[in-house]
Amino acid sequence: MSRIASIRFSDLLPLAWSSLRRNRLRSFLTIGAIAVGIAVMVYLVSLGYGLEELTLGNVQKSPSLLTITVETPNQALLPLDGTAVQKIKKIDGVDLVMPRMTVKGEMALDKQHYPTTLVGVDAEYLQVSDNTKLTVGRYYRDEDVQTVVVSTGFLKAFGLDLSKTPLVLFTMQINQDGPIGLQTLKDISVSGVVAQDTPVAYIPRLYLESLIGKDALPQYEQVKVSVKVIDSIQTARDGLIAQGFKASAAVDNVQSINQIFVWIRAVLGTLGLIAIFVATIGMFNTLTISLLERTREIGIMKALGVRNRDISRLFILEAALMGVMGGLAGLTVAFFFQEVTLFILSLLAEISNATAPQIFNNHLLIVGGAMILAIFIAVITGVYPAMRATRLNPIDAIRRE
Repeated sequence: MSRIASIRFSDLLPLAWSSLRRNRLRSFLTIGAIAVGIAVMVYLVSLGYGLEELTLGNVQKSPSLLTITVETPNQALLPLDGTAVQKIKKIDGVDLVMPRMTVKGEMALDKQHYPTTLVGVDAEYLQVSDNTKLTVGRYYRDEDVQTVVVSTGFLKAFGLDLSKTPLVLFTMQINQDGPIGLQTLKDISVSGVVAQDTPVAYIPRLYLESLIGKDALPQYEQVKVSVKVIDSIQTARDGLIAQGFKASAAVDNVQSINQIFVWIRAVLGTLGLIAIFVATIGMFNTLTISLLERTREIGIMKALGVRNRDISRLFILEAALMGVMGGLAGLTVAFFFQEVTLFILSLLAEISNATAPQIFNNHLLIVGGAMILAIFIAVITGVYPAMRATRLNPIDAIRRE
């Protein structure tokens, strides 16, 4: 028996489309299942990448990324004092050394007295620390006297307005163990306010040390070391560890966050793949039922000389069409629910006078990968029905109905 020429793709496409139109409800449900699977996967994966970008972006923009926090394992054996600070300054890669000293104190305003932690640090320390973000006013200068930067918790303790630098003068007491005893300072002004719930007053370190006196200076509980470039972090940290100090860098947090988000992406991606798997089962059933219903049609096509390859291409093309439409519909649904989520977040942010974060990252790889996955799974699902269709005996197929 002579065979007709291979059917062109331009002829196969209308045949595949007409087959989908004949079974509109079934095709719609199958495409809908694919769309749901793709939508869930894109929504979750883009959410994971968006949250990662948001978190890491905030960390990487922080000046603290170029800092190392230095502590001593034992103040008695390895004191963190002025001598230690001088040694730290000589370590390769170190740019700035910013000691931190804490003493007990009390602040008074009129008849109100409140125990307050007095922290002596340089102005640069406040600028590079994540927990001393300025909300109003300015940081003090290293040479300032009678000046402090206070926390929002401090203002709350005195019932003062958090939105402006208080135009009042405090009385400050420094309670230092040793020969200096108790000191009282009047007319202490506030230059700025930082966002911190704990009632704290930051005071220029050099000024605090001059008040306490060299003979009564307490040891530093912590020193922040700043480097100019991130590549110097490891060199400086190695030098600090070699001297016996404990050194932790903010860049370690970035690596930890990366590891956490690897697992988050894996979990979210797995949930999306489960949805895709469920949709795949639905597509497989649809194509198999379509094969059974079209047994006579396939038999006639074979009797007319249509090649097995063309019949196989027809079924795979039908599956690919459903994959394309399901993928496009899924992306549309995912983008729609992303916009709904962002709209809700913007409403909540407006209520709380905040800025709504961008929590989704629709990277081209995510969008393109979702479409490729939808088409790939559809084509793979259509292979088995296509192979069964090519194995049908045309005479038995015509007799069946």
